[in-house]
Amino acid sequence: MIKPLWCNIRIVFCCLLSLCLMSASAYAGSPPVRVDVSAPVAAVADIPMADDLQILDVMEGVLPEHVSFAKEVQQGYRLASDDVLNIRIYNEAELSGQYRVDAVGQILMPLIGSVDAMHKTALELAEEIERKLKDGYLKRPSVSVEIAAFRPFYLLGEVRSPGYYSYAYGLDVIKAVAMAGGFTYRANQKKIYIKRDFNGIKKTMEAHVDTVIYPGDVITVKERFF
Repeated sequence: MIKPLWCNIRIVFCCLLSLCLMSASAYAGSPPVRVDVSAPVAAVADIPMADDLQILDVMEGVLPEHVSFAKEVQQGYRLASDDVLNIRIYNEAELSGQYRVDAVGQILMPLIGSVDAMHKTALELAEEIERKLKDGYLKRPSVSVEIAAFRPFYLLGEVRSPGYYSYAYGLDVIKAVAMAGGFTYRANQKKIYIKRDFNGIKKTMEAHVDTVIYPGDVITVKERFF
Protein backbone atom coordinates (compact mmCIF):
# COMPACT_ATOMS: atom_id res chain seq x y z
CA MET A 1 0.00 0.00 0.00
CA ILE A 2 1.49 3.42 -1.02
CA LYS A 3 1.86 5.92 1.82
CA PRO A 4 0.68 9.49 1.33
CA LEU A 5 3.32 12.01 0.26
CA TRP A 6 3.07 13.96 3.52
CA CYS A 7 4.06 10.81 5.49
CA ASN A 8 7.24 10.37 3.46
CA ILE A 9 8.15 14.03 3.94
CA ARG A 10 7.61 13.70 7.71
CA ILE A 11 9.89 10.63 7.89
CA VAL A 12 12.71 12.43 6.00
CA PHE A 13 12.34 15.50 8.23
CA CYS A 14 12.60 13.41 11.41
CA CYS A 15 15.76 11.68 10.16
CA LEU A 16 17.43 14.99 9.35
CA LEU A 17 16.49 16.42 12.75
CA SER A 18 17.99 13.40 14.54
CA LEU A 19 21.29 13.74 12.65
CA CYS A 20 21.52 17.43 13.54
CA LEU A 21 20.91 16.73 17.23
CA MET A 22 23.59 13.99 17.27
CA SER A 23 26.20 16.27 15.65
CA ALA A 24 25.47 19.08 18.10
CA SER A 25 25.78 16.71 21.04
CA ALA A 26 29.16 15.36 19.85
CA TYR A 27 30.52 18.88 19.33
CA ALA A 28 29.35 20.02 22.77
CA GLY A 29 31.02 17.03 24.45
CA SER A 30 34.51 17.64 23.02
CA PRO A 31 36.87 19.56 25.35
CA PRO A 32 37.88 23.05 24.18
CA VAL A 33 41.53 23.43 23.11
CA ARG A 34 43.31 26.60 24.16
CA VAL A 35 46.58 27.86 22.74
CA ASP A 36 49.40 28.01 25.24
CA VAL A 37 50.56 31.63 25.11
CA SER A 38 52.91 31.28 28.07
CA ALA A 39 55.57 29.28 26.16
CA PRO A 40 58.42 31.44 24.79
CA VAL A 41 58.39 32.07 21.07
CA ALA A 42 61.75 31.68 19.37
CA ALA A 43 63.17 35.02 18.27
CA VAL A 44 63.96 35.58 14.62
CA ALA A 45 67.67 35.71 15.50
CA ASP A 46 67.46 32.23 17.01
CA ILE A 47 66.32 30.62 13.78
CA PRO A 48 69.48 29.57 11.92
CA MET A 49 70.06 30.80 8.40
CA ALA A 50 71.51 28.58 5.71
CA ASP A 51 75.01 30.01 6.24
CA ASP A 52 74.99 28.83 9.86
CA LEU A 53 74.30 25.22 8.97
CA GLN A 54 77.55 23.31 9.10
CA ILE A 55 75.67 20.01 9.34
CA LEU A 56 75.39 18.53 5.88
CA ASP A 57 72.47 19.20 3.58
CA VAL A 58 71.62 15.50 3.47
CA MET A 59 70.17 15.87 6.96
CA GLU A 60 67.52 18.12 5.40
CA GLY A 61 66.75 15.41 2.88
CA VAL A 62 68.37 17.43 0.07
CA LEU A 63 70.83 15.06 -1.56
CA PRO A 64 71.63 14.83 -5.28
CA GLU A 65 71.04 11.36 -6.68
CA HIS A 66 74.66 11.01 -7.83
CA VAL A 67 76.05 11.72 -4.33
CA SER A 68 76.07 8.94 -1.75
CA PHE A 69 74.93 9.50 1.83
CA ALA A 70 78.21 7.98 3.07
CA LYS A 71 80.24 10.50 1.08
CA GLU A 72 78.23 13.44 2.40
CA VAL A 73 78.68 12.20 5.96
CA GLN A 74 82.43 11.95 5.47
CA GLN A 75 82.67 15.50 4.13
CA GLY A 76 80.11 17.52 6.06
CA TYR A 77 78.92 15.94 9.31
CA ARG A 78 80.47 17.52 12.43
CA LEU A 79 81.39 15.13 15.23
CA ALA A 80 80.40 15.52 18.87
CA SER A 81 80.09 13.52 22.09
CA ASP A 82 78.63 10.00 21.79
CA ASP A 83 79.31 9.61 18.08
CA VAL A 84 80.83 6.16 17.45
CA LEU A 85 83.64 5.88 14.90
CA ASN A 86 85.34 3.09 12.98
CA ILE A 87 89.00 4.12 12.59
CA ARG A 88 91.27 2.13 10.29
CA ILE A 89 95.04 2.60 9.98
CA TYR A 90 96.43 0.83 6.93
CA ASN A 91 98.63 -2.16 7.88
CA GLU A 92 98.21 -1.35 11.58
CA ALA A 93 95.47 -3.66 12.84
CA GLU A 94 96.40 -3.12 16.51
CA LEU A 95 95.75 0.61 16.16
CA SER A 96 92.51 0.20 14.25
CA GLY A 97 89.16 -0.21 15.99
CA GLN A 98 85.93 1.40 17.12
CA TYR A 99 86.04 4.53 19.25
CA ARG A 100 83.36 6.61 20.97
CA VAL A 101 83.74 10.38 21.25
CA ASP A 102 83.76 11.09 24.99
CA ALA A 103 81.99 13.80 26.98
CA VAL A 104 84.70 16.38 26.27
CA GLY A 105 84.82 15.59 22.55
CA GLN A 106 87.93 13.42 22.46
CA ILE A 107 88.89 9.87 21.53
CA LEU A 108 91.70 7.91 23.21
CA MET A 109 93.95 5.92 20.86
CA PRO A 110 97.02 3.73 21.37
CA LEU A 111 100.41 5.47 20.98
CA ILE A 112 99.09 8.97 20.34
CA GLY A 113 96.69 9.24 23.30
CA SER A 114 93.85 11.80 23.24
CA VAL A 115 92.74 13.24 19.92
CA ASP A 116 90.26 16.11 19.76
CA ALA A 117 87.27 15.15 17.57
CA MET A 118 84.73 17.82 18.58
CA HIS A 119 83.22 19.66 15.60
CA LYS A 120 85.62 18.02 13.14
CA THR A 121 84.47 16.15 10.06
CA ALA A 122 85.53 12.54 9.63
CA LEU A 123 88.11 13.63 7.03
CA GLU A 124 89.51 16.32 9.32
CA LEU A 125 89.83 13.83 12.16
CA ALA A 126 91.62 11.34 9.88
CA GLU A 127 94.11 14.07 8.92
CA GLU A 128 94.68 14.93 12.60
CA ILE A 129 95.35 11.28 13.48
CA GLU A 130 97.78 10.99 10.56
CA ARG A 131 99.61 14.11 11.74
CA LYS A 132 100.01 12.70 15.25
CA LEU A 133 101.16 9.31 13.97
CA LYS A 134 103.81 10.94 11.78
CA ASP A 135 105.26 12.58 14.88
CA GLY A 136 107.64 9.76 15.76
CA TYR A 137 105.44 6.68 15.23
CA LEU A 138 104.74 5.91 11.57
CA LYS A 139 106.43 7.20 8.41
CA ARG A 140 103.46 7.22 6.06
CA PRO A 141 100.25 6.53 7.99
CA SER A 142 97.05 6.11 6.01
CA VAL A 143 93.95 6.68 8.14
CA SER A 144 90.24 6.36 7.36
CA VAL A 145 87.42 7.37 9.71
CA GLU A 146 83.84 6.21 9.27
CA ILE A 147 80.81 6.95 11.42
CA ALA A 148 79.51 3.70 12.89
CA ALA A 149 76.65 5.27 14.86
CA PHE A 150 75.38 8.82 15.24
CA ARG A 151 74.97 10.36 18.66
CA PRO A 152 71.45 9.96 20.14
CA PHE A 153 68.68 12.53 20.19
CA TYR A 154 66.53 13.41 23.21
CA LEU A 155 62.76 13.65 23.67
CA LEU A 156 61.36 15.59 26.62
CA GLY A 157 58.01 16.90 27.75
CA GLU A 158 54.64 15.48 26.79
CA VAL A 159 55.63 12.13 25.27
CA ARG A 160 54.87 8.79 26.85
CA SER A 161 58.48 7.67 27.33
CA PRO A 162 60.86 10.66 27.59
CA GLY A 163 64.55 9.89 27.22
CA TYR A 164 67.27 9.45 24.62
CA TYR A 165 67.00 7.37 21.45
CA SER A 166 69.34 6.13 18.73
CA TYR A 167 69.42 8.33 15.66
CA ALA A 168 68.68 7.06 12.17
CA TYR A 169 68.82 8.97 8.90
CA GLY A 170 65.46 10.36 7.78
CA LEU A 171 63.87 10.84 11.20
CA ASP A 172 61.44 13.70 11.69
CA VAL A 173 59.59 14.82 14.81
CA ILE A 174 56.52 12.60 14.37
CA LYS A 175 58.65 9.48 13.80
CA ALA A 176 60.77 10.33 16.84
CA VAL A 177 57.66 10.80 18.99
CA ALA A 178 56.38 7.43 17.79
CA MET A 179 59.60 5.85 19.08
CA ALA A 180 58.77 7.34 22.49
CA GLY A 181 55.27 5.81 22.51
CA GLY A 182 53.43 8.82 21.08
CA PHE A 183 52.12 12.07 22.55
CA THR A 184 50.42 12.21 25.95
CA TYR A 185 46.84 13.48 26.09
CA ARG A 186 48.21 16.78 27.47
CA ALA A 187 50.56 17.38 24.53
CA ASN A 188 50.26 20.59 22.53
CA GLN A 189 51.32 19.40 19.09
CA LYS A 190 51.59 23.00 17.91
CA LYS A 191 54.17 23.86 20.59
CA ILE A 192 57.27 21.80 19.84
CA TYR A 193 60.80 23.14 20.27
CA ILE A 194 64.19 21.82 19.19
CA LYS A 195 67.47 22.78 20.85
CA ARG A 196 70.32 22.22 18.41
CA ASP A 197 74.10 22.62 18.57
CA PHE A 198 75.48 24.62 15.66
CA ASN A 199 79.23 24.07 16.01
CA GLY A 200 79.24 24.88 19.72
CA ILE A 201 76.43 27.44 19.65
CA LYS A 202 73.16 26.11 21.03
CA LYS A 203 69.99 27.54 19.50
CA THR A 204 66.33 26.85 20.20
CA MET A 205 63.81 26.98 17.38
CA GLU A 206 60.17 26.19 16.82
CA ALA A 207 59.37 22.90 15.09
CA HIS A 208 56.40 20.96 13.81
CA VAL A 209 55.59 17.28 13.40
CA ASP A 210 57.41 16.90 10.06
CA THR A 211 60.55 18.87 10.97
CA VAL A 212 63.69 16.84 10.22
CA ILE A 213 65.80 16.15 13.32
CA TYR A 214 69.58 15.90 13.63
CA PRO A 215 71.80 13.77 15.86
CA GLY A 216 72.05 15.36 19.31
CA ASP A 217 68.81 17.33 19.01
CA VAL A 218 66.80 17.94 22.18
CA ILE A 219 63.08 17.93 21.30
CA THR A 220 60.60 19.30 23.85
CA VAL A 221 56.84 18.90 23.48
CA LYS A 222 54.94 21.47 25.53
CA GLU A 223 51.79 20.90 27.57
CA ARG A 224 48.48 22.37 26.53
CA PHE A 225 46.24 24.16 29.05
CA PHE A 226 42.44 23.85 28.91
